Amino acid sequence: MSRSEITNIAALCVAAFVLRLIPITLVGHAVDISTFENWMLVLAKYGPPGFYTHVQFIDYPPGYMLFLWAAAGLNSLLVAMGWAAHGIDTLIISIKMPAILADVGLVYLAYLIMRRNWPARVALIAAAIITILNPDIAFLSAYWGQADSVAAFFLVWAIYLALTDRFEWAWAALAFAILIKPHPIAVVPLFVLWQIRRQGFTWRLAAIPVISGLVAYLGTVPFAPDRSPLALFAWLYGLYQHGANGYPFNSVNAFNLYSMKNDFWQPDMQPVTPAFFDLHFNLGPLLYWGIGIFLGFLAAFALRQWRTTGPDVSREDAENSFIFACFLVMLAYFMLLTRMHERYIFTAVVLITFVRPLGPVQRIATLILASTFFVDLMYGLYYLKTPTADLNPLLVHSMSIINVLTFFAVASVYLIEEFEQTISKWFAGEYRVERKPARRSPQLLEGLIGFTRMDWWIVAGLTAAGALLLFYRISQPNERIFDEIYYARSAQEYLQHQVVFESTHPPLTKLSMAATAWFFQIFLPGFGAWLAAHGMAFGEFFVKNQIGDPVSSRVASALAGVATIPVLYAFAKRLFSSTAAAVIACLLLLSSGFFFVQARAALPDIFVGLFSLCSLYCGYRYFTAGQIVRRSGGSYPDWASNIALAGVSAAIVIFVALEVAFYDPAKTPPLPSWFVYLAFVALLSAFCVWWSLRLRAQRVAGQTVVYPDGSVAEGSMLTFASGERRPLKNATYDDGVQKVVWASDSATATEGDTTVRWQADGSIRGTHRGGEFADDQRWGIWLALTGLSLAAVCSSKWYGLFDIATLLLAAVLVTAQGFLPAYWRWRDEGEQADMPRRLLWGNPLAWRMPLFLAAIVLIGILVYVACYIPYFTLGQTFQDILSSQYGMYEYHATIKATHVYASQ
Repeated sequence: MSRSEITNIAALCVAAFVLRLIPITLVGHAVDISTFENWMLVLAKYGPPGFYTHVQFIDYPPGYMLFLWAAAGLNSLLVAMGWAAHGIDTLIISIKMPAILADVGLVYLAYLIMRRNWPARVALIAAAIITILNPDIAFLSAYWGQADSVAAFFLVWAIYLALTDRFEWAWAALAFAILIKPHPIAVVPLFVLWQIRRQGFTWRLAAIPVISGLVAYLGTVPFAPDRSPLALFAWLYGLYQHGANGYPFNSVNAFNLYSMKNDFWQPDMQPVTPAFFDLHFNLGPLLYWGIGIFLGFLAAFALRQWRTTGPDVSREDAENSFIFACFLVMLAYFMLLTRMHERYIFTAVVLITFVRPLGPVQRIATLILASTFFVDLMYGLYYLKTPTADLNPLLVHSMSIINVLTFFAVASVYLIEEFEQTISKWFAGEYRVERKPARRSPQLLEGLIGFTRMDWWIVAGLTAAGALLLFYRISQPNERIFDEIYYARSAQEYLQHQVVFESTHPPLTKLSMAATAWFFQIFLPGFGAWLAAHGMAFGEFFVKNQIGDPVSSRVASALAGVATIPVLYAFAKRLFSSTAAAVIACLLLLSSGFFFVQARAALPDIFVGLFSLCSLYCGYRYFTAGQIVRRSGGSYPDWASNIALAGVSAAIVIFVALEVAFYDPAKTPPLPSWFVYLAFVALLSAFCVWWSLRLRAQRVAGQTVVYPDGSVAEGSMLTFASGERRPLKNATYDDGVQKVVWASDSATATEGDTTVRWQADGSIRGTHRGGEFADDQRWGIWLALTGLSLAAVCSSKWYGLFDIATLLLAAVLVTAQGFLPAYWRWRDEGEQADMPRRLLWGNPLAWRMPLFLAAIVLIGILVYVACYIPYFTLGQTFQDILSSQYGMYEYHATIKATHVYASQ
């Protein structure tokens, strides 16, 4: 390997390790983690000789116990270093560490294996998939806390050793993988055939049982009650038999063949009983059918491997065939056998990384299996809270069908050469109508087309129609329904200055209902009485016709529903640059019964919908309003912003950590949490002011202009995103779809009947279909509105965190374009592009990431805490509010109750 390759793979290994340290103290699968912790403590107390006699429950062979024994030593070391005394959970760190280190080893092995037959770039992608691009791998080891990656590491190591003709070591690694978990035994026939193909029928084949038996003996002897070989192997076989019989069910939360139609946790010894007309046949237990089907596919894969690894096949093709066969056997093991857990597909998910470059089906299967595996893992975690065989039948059956179809697709590609050739030709376009080439230029009208006079009339009519439907007979029934018993009640408790009973969600929606309740129950009757007292008789109408509970609270929901209509229209108009699209969007909303149900009842969800829509709309407007960036020097990536972003992120993490440390009134006094909050607000406020002034100064005096397509005008030179430099004067770009002409003070882009002028002063002017439009790129107001909208939705329900995550993801993806030039130069080194490259997702500096993150967090915590002002008036402290947030989290994290309204 070259020095750059060593640097790259070392960086990926370090990244894999560091990223997995982030969730290492989190409790993923509580049962698995507590089980491993118990085993580790028993090992620490009694050592390997006394482990199996003193542990209460064990269904693992002794291979992984060796790692837990080492983990016990790590735990003792961490405790001696004082980590436990500082509140750090050393037990969970220790039991997760073997799997995390195995993940790092998989990253390295992935690169070594792929580099044998593929370019360095492909090998790095494979290693990056193991590192983080496939989050399932890190999720299972670093969060869930399972050990599948340890067995997978030794299996992959065995494959690498077999590829390099070090078969004795390969059999040792494979034997140890089987000693950890029995699943890798499925590939033993493939290894035997591969060794015969590589070395022929030699005496070295006789070493296979010797080496395997020796590894099994040495790995087991520290734990075995009797060290004589016969007694030891009999005892070891009993362990495997006990583990195999521990879950005698068709599927243990695994999306495979046996959950396509049936629920999980069905006994697999029940007979297969097909019926033809009125005749019923008993074909034997499902368990044996699964074994038979698997053995049939194993034989087919082995035969295909034998035929495609002969002396007339190139080394590269032979090795790829061997790896492909190993992957398919491990996938078949999961898909076709009963008694599978959701995690048992892990090895196949790792191995498909090595066959991914072989063709389009393999690449698609990589994405599908990664996606369904993640869903399966999440299902397994939710099963802990609600352990039923039919937790979500629609999800289970659909995911199982997708998994099984994926298995048959990749198996067909391997087994049937004609099928593979046909599929490859189809994906290559030989059987398809010629498609238009991909766009090479950004969309010109993104977010620039606003309301016309006609739009104002249309949105007014739609809003009026929606308001009429929402308010018509809103008082029926004139009693609390469903969860109005909580939320309408909360509005009345606010009016009476009482402690609010409903405490499972933040208060903003309840305050909104309290506001309309105050208007109709207190202000309007009082105002009517004042009018009547001053000789205006119509004031008696408001006194005698009061709107009371719960209708007064429903009005708030109805108003939120009414407000949703123009916001949706405005968003759709900007997003699609089309009045027709905006009208269709609103008509779809107004044709939804769910919308009217939520907006006509005193429930919080319509507020969440409105504020979420506002958050996305304002975030979109903020992004599109900041597309022209002036700078004092340099362009992108902006390292100063990256450093500032890291600082803001660190400050947020420290703030959260301190508040978590001080939230409990039973452990800490009330003032520290309040002082931490004030200091954090002051720090973020100062940063926002400083960074805003910095950006303003650059906009006024900056001589470098970065346009929405990533082109940079600096002095008399123009630099494209791909790095190509041209004189700025009369520089042009024309890809046949869009033409751009640059000048000293602007860039003018033309596409069809649309012309857009990006001006160096930061504004945009243009024409579209004969009409003119303008945008002064005032992004500051939209940043503030985005922060307020996000604050409002988070102060209504914590679902707002998903809106924050959505905008941050969009911001990260757009900003990451700033690193594309370096990637293009690395990828296309020595090649001459036919024309310069441009960025398609907008200006990589448009999100102004440090300010964006700081502003939304600052506004968010200010608004969130402000919503609790009524609680402060009842004598509660800031620490009490923090404690209530923990109570909210505990309620939603541990709730297991059902109700009659639940979906069936």
